[in-house]
Amino acid sequence: MAVFNPPPAPSVRKSLAKNGSAGTPPEAARRAELQLRVVSAAVMGPVILALAYLGGWTYIGAVILILGGALYEWLRLTAPTISLRSSIVLAVALGVLLLMGAGGGPIFGLTWAIFLVVTMGVTEYVNTPEVSPWGAGALAYLGLSGLALFYLREAPTTGWILTLYLFMTVWAADTGAYVVGRMIGGAKLWPSVSPQKTWAGLYGALGTAAVVGGVIGALSHGAIHPVIGTLVGVGVGLVSQGGDLFESFLKRRAGVKDSGTLIPGHGGILDRIDGLIAAAIFLAIVKAAAPTGVL
Repeated sequence: MAVFNPPPAPSVRKSLAKNGSAGTPPEAARRAELQLRVVSAAVMGPVILALAYLGGWTYIGAVILILGGALYEWLRLTAPTISLRSSIVLAVALGVLLLMGAGGGPIFGLTWAIFLVVTMGVTEYVNTPEVSPWGAGALAYLGLSGLALFYLREAPTTGWILTLYLFMTVWAADTGAYVVGRMIGGAKLWPSVSPQKTWAGLYGALGTAAVVGGVIGALSHGAIHPVIGTLVGVGVGLVSQGGDLFESFLKRRAGVKDSGTLIPGHGGILDRIDGLIAAAIFLAIVKAAAPTGVL
């Protein structure tokens, strides 16, 4: 499970924001971080895709564990005074809700129907002025994203393709945002929340997600029409960047650079999946709303 770092002192935050780490030149720090990111992605990417390809309870268990770690980090960011008891209650509630929705069929629909009721009940149990709204938000957001991941993977005949499409377009958006943003720079997207993100990076994210979405559609043997793949890819890219910005807001609010230290070069679990969990909900809604045969 990820380790939470307490918010650093204001002077240390300024140094980190300027130099990346104390005593390290900015460019050297960025190069070292990029190398770590590449190595981590090269290791994690194939593992995640293999779990998604296998599907079944192997995939379900992996999703629950990953979202459980993300919940832990979310609570450390938003409610650092939360008790161990409350953290355990929320984690168990998330796991139970996801297990209820993992099998598909009628129980899946029932899970969606009772989700908000359970969320309100659990967060009332751990209620404090600080914990309750953020605990409810964590359960709702991460729970719905987990159910969306199951819903996409369990789609008859196209589950693997849709899941592959989700992962690849989100990863393409992240890569496009980073590369284009670094190459072009320019006006900042939302400097008060994420000082490094630029409008150029956003356009790069949308463009790369659209291209990768279209390519996957073209190679999917009719599961996804290339034009649909391209258009939905733009939406996935946009929503994933929105999820990234939302997590940046949580970190800015907490005064930390990363949500944790579990993944070298990426920070915590939430840092790595912030765009994916938002995009999963979006793609699940698109699939549910689309006419039969479109996705």
